[in-house]
Amino acid sequence: MVNNFVQDLVQNLIKRHSDKKIGAEALQNSIKNAISIEMLINNLAEVLRLSKNQIEKDLQDFGFKELIDQFNLSKSIELGNQKNNKSDFRICNNTNFLNPFPELFKVSSCPNFLDTIAIDDKHTEILSSLFETVSKTFPNDPFIPMYREDVISYYTDFINNVAPVITKTIKSYFGSTYPKYMVTTGIGANEQFTHFVASCNNNADNPKLKWLIIDSPKSLSLLPNDATIDNTLFVEFSRSSLTEETVKIHEYTPREAKRIVFSNTGPLRQLAERDQNLILELPDQVSGRFGRNKTPILLAPMFIAGLDVEGYWKHIDSAIRAFDITNTQSLPFILAKYILLYQTLSSKNLIYLGCNDDNLGLLSDEFIQFWNEGVNKGGNDLLISRFFGLPRDSHMNVEGLLGNSMTKMAIFLLRTNMRGYTTHPLVSSIIDPINSEHKGLHFGDEEVVLAYANYKRFSELLPSILIEIPVKPSLEHSAILGQLFADTTFIYSRLKGIDPGSNPEVKSVRERSASLLAKVASKIRENEDIPINEAIID
Repeated sequence: MVNNFVQDLVQNLIKRHSDKKIGAEALQNSIKNAISIEMLINNLAEVLRLSKNQIEKDLQDFGFKELIDQFNLSKSIELGNQKNNKSDFRICNNTNFLNPFPELFKVSSCPNFLDTIAIDDKHTEILSSLFETVSKTFPNDPFIPMYREDVISYYTDFINNVAPVITKTIKSYFGSTYPKYMVTTGIGANEQFTHFVASCNNNADNPKLKWLIIDSPKSLSLLPNDATIDNTLFVEFSRSSLTEETVKIHEYTPREAKRIVFSNTGPLRQLAERDQNLILELPDQVSGRFGRNKTPILLAPMFIAGLDVEGYWKHIDSAIRAFDITNTQSLPFILAKYILLYQTLSSKNLIYLGCNDDNLGLLSDEFIQFWNEGVNKGGNDLLISRFFGLPRDSHMNVEGLLGNSMTKMAIFLLRTNMRGYTTHPLVSSIIDPINSEHKGLHFGDEEVVLAYANYKRFSELLPSILIEIPVKPSLEHSAILGQLFADTTFIYSRLKGIDPGSNPEVKSVRERSASLLAKVASKIRENEDIPINEAIID
């Protein structure tokens, strides 16, 4: 039972938006997850002149138990407190779900997922209740259908209804030929999933075209010298149309450039209408950074590039089936619990993401964007950073990270077989060592070993998760690990009572950009030689 205020609000929303066919429980969960429990407790205690403990009890009685648990968990778990009775708490009780795709990757950790942790009895009860209660809300959580349900149906609808329009437009642009280059523009969620896939496309033996990602106007200088209006297709993404980087890329390129523009309203759409480009829309209800599965931001350029989109979406579907997020023993739930528990035990404020492969690093950036935009808000301070990549990080960042290990965690995404690189004629594939103990190493082995040396030391000093990739990263890895990253972020956000789809600070910066550009442009018109920094500050 929830209080009358929430009930009344839910019923009014259902009446006003009856066409949405959203259930009362889903709306209740959405409202409750938006409430700051700490502020609510403090305000009610002040107004009612009651203790905070009494207010907590009242809120629990009125249906806010899981949010009270989150609040208590975040402020009070401590390890090694000898004053209270201890219980053995275990994050993972069943290894059957830990590695559902063993041929693609293997997940382990130190401390081990199966290790018991001595925690105060009170907090053991809070944890158990929190995990079970939150998982039971998922069948009615309004966020989940936006990125997890009916992904094959979405793919089929795109292939049947959108793909033919794209194909017809490309034919009208290029006739019997095909574009040599596809330039996708967009920033944030609109480029989040494309970098790894574009790299796979460009490194293939005979790609249908070369896929270039331009996320800022200055990157236009990187266009190949032979790119022309007649051999280049621009595919532009901005749902709000207010993203100035994307708008400016369009404005700095010729009006007659061949384009497909995905935009719903605003300046980018106006540009596309002015230039008579093909305009297609993005679904408003799907959060951008969770939009891979059920929007065109990855599907459309993959289709244009001639990649195996059917196989990719089937892999996404298989991952969704393997990662049952209603099960607290599923892999993404275990990862979310592990991060939350060790964050709370030692007030962690940074997760270092170690990676030893450039292409794999592009894939890990998806997780970084999910996490840093999705869950670092509302006072939750746990950033993820990939820094420069291994083994270089050993000489740039490791001292600072391990020297402050009490407030750090780590996730290592490591390719475990790096042999097979094409070497220069001056480079031997077999080592000629001065140290006879190193005899037998092949070119590429050192990249694996040196990365593991970092993991070994990290795992001795701080909680570390290891994801091992035994083969060359592929589109299948992208589809499945991308889903794992999304699910882990979503589950963690719900355990912390955070909305993973909002980005108020990004929106604030974006909205300021247009007015600031207008101000600077006005100053330049008045004085062509004025330095940009002076035009901004004045």
